Amino acid sequence: MQFHLLVDEIRHLSLSEKEEIRSLLDKFLIEERRAEISSHHQQSLEELRRGDLEFSSDPDRLRQMLEG
Repeated sequence: MQFHLLVDEIRHLSLSEKEEIRSLLDKFLIEERRAEISSHHQQSLEELRRGDLEFSSDPDRLRQMLEG
C-alpha cells in the first residue's frame, strides 16, 4: 500500500482505532530500537574479542582516540 493511501485510511478511523495504531507503532519502534541496540552490543563484543577496542581513563588520550 502506498504511504499517502495509508495516511488517508488512518485519517478516517475512529479515535480509539487511531490510539490503537499509535500504541502498536510505539511497540514496533521500541522492538526495532532494542534489536538495533542488541546488534551494536554484539558488534562491540566482537571488536573486544578481536582486540580492536582500546580503553583509557586519560582525558588527553581519549581526545586523541576520538579525533582519530
